[in-house]
Amino acid sequence: MNFLTRILAARSLSAGALAGLVASVLLVLMARTVINHVPLYDELLHYLSAQGLLRSGVPAIADGVYERAQLYTQLVASFMSQWGETLVVARSTALLGGVLLTLVVAVWITRLAGVLAGVSAATILVLVPTTLELAVFIRFYTFHALLVVAIAILAYAATSEQTASAQRISFGLLAVALLAPAWHFQETSAIAAGAVLLGVIAVLSLDHWQAIQGVIRRRPWQIGASLLAVAVLGVAFIYVIGFFDRLASAPQWASGSANRPHFYLIQFAREMPLLWPLFPLAAVIALRTHRRLALFCLVVLLAGLAVHSLAAAKSSRYVYYLFPFYAAVWGCAIAGLLEGLMRAAPPGIAQSPRLGPGAALAVTMLALVLSQEGQRALRTAVGKAKAVEVLDYAVEADWSANTAALKPLAAAADRVVTSNAMKSIYYLGRYDYELNVSIVEETETAEEFGRDIRTGRFAIGTAESMSTVLGMPGLTLVVLEEEKIGKDSGVPAAAMDVLRGRCVPLELTAGAGIRAWQCKQVAADPASTLAR
Repeated sequence: MNFLTRILAARSLSAGALAGLVASVLLVLMARTVINHVPLYDELLHYLSAQGLLRSGVPAIADGVYERAQLYTQLVASFMSQWGETLVVARSTALLGGVLLTLVVAVWITRLAGVLAGVSAATILVLVPTTLELAVFIRFYTFHALLVVAIAILAYAATSEQTASAQRISFGLLAVALLAPAWHFQETSAIAAGAVLLGVIAVLSLDHWQAIQGVIRRRPWQIGASLLAVAVLGVAFIYVIGFFDRLASAPQWASGSANRPHFYLIQFAREMPLLWPLFPLAAVIALRTHRRLALFCLVVLLAGLAVHSLAAAKSSRYVYYLFPFYAAVWGCAIAGLLEGLMRAAPPGIAQSPRLGPGAALAVTMLALVLSQEGQRALRTAVGKAKAVEVLDYAVEADWSANTAALKPLAAAADRVVTSNAMKSIYYLGRYDYELNVSIVEETETAEEFGRDIRTGRFAIGTAESMSTVLGMPGLTLVVLEEEKIGKDSGVPAAAMDVLRGRCVPLELTAGAGIRAWQCKQVAADPASTLAR
């Protein structure tokens, strides 16, 4: 075996770490060019509550408390306390999670399938557009994916007959223990746990298929009845804990994809025009060359994706924890493809100690570099791609150009109404009412003028509520994002009609994506019964 072939087949920890380092450097290079993007509502939840932690020891935002995923908020706060209270510093926490995830995937696949499979899997994971989006997004998704992958690695290791029984039990118990922090980040960890369990069943069935066939032949009815009973009990348990209700519910803003079970198939084809359509072929190659590992990863991926496709709420970030398994299948496929190319090459090339593996590897890497996914990654890494080209959320409204004009108006107003509470706090320092139908559903009462526990302020979404607020005495400043205006899930047209009829528009910098109005009520409207 020649030198290059030995390197590509290496399965040591150091080889895996080197493979992960290569992919991680690419991720960091890509992230540095887009990490200073316009802030989003969800990431400001962690940023503002982390500021609350630093100031008072409580994850407070305005008059409320943001308690979701507090471990992540604490990590953000610790970063900010060390390196400054900036969005870039806060986003570095998610980037850290992405780097760790890339390293873990590379080491795991390298140890089981060789360094070529490991570096390919890690690189594919970095090429997935959602990886970069979540690595520069102040949210817990990269760490949640890291925990799910750790659970899967432990569960897979527990199925190995080459491992001592006591160690296998320890792996299994540790995997179960990691479910707690994973659940802390995302309740979808229940889906992940079920998918990993099915993956374990799949590889154990593969390992003992002959014995299983024998049992089925001897007791077909008993086996069938037992499986049916387990299925019925499982469905009943899921129903009792309300899991089906959770799957069927979706926030107003995500209702458009609720009844689209094909959502992810279309979304992934758009994001990965080469890698996703070719994935079935990659799965076949991986199953032929690395059957056990590929089967496990494929079952976890497809089982999790099937459940999420039936769920009402859909977004690429909700299923991000499945992408490492997608990348692992591709890694195994690329390594298997290299072996196939070497076997199919002319004898003079295939047997050459330099040309054989080198030529096959060059063909594989060239295909990735020339793909749309590879081109996007390289252009981003060298700073040639703008944030709006590689981040779906980079088209967010940018308030910064108008902050200097709006902030003193907000300070002087008796109340501030906005369609984006987090940005209003971040840019203007305050808000009193959030005019956003989606947020009304998230309040304590899920009704008009319900209290948002995250901020202690109120949410409205109807024309009547808007009229009530504008009827309060004094000056009202209204700041709305254009993308929410006229939408039933944001600022309905009827509420806008009330606003336009009673308020004076302000001149703002064009292209910022926001509009503002001032509304003055000299005397209290008799219809207004709500105290400020």
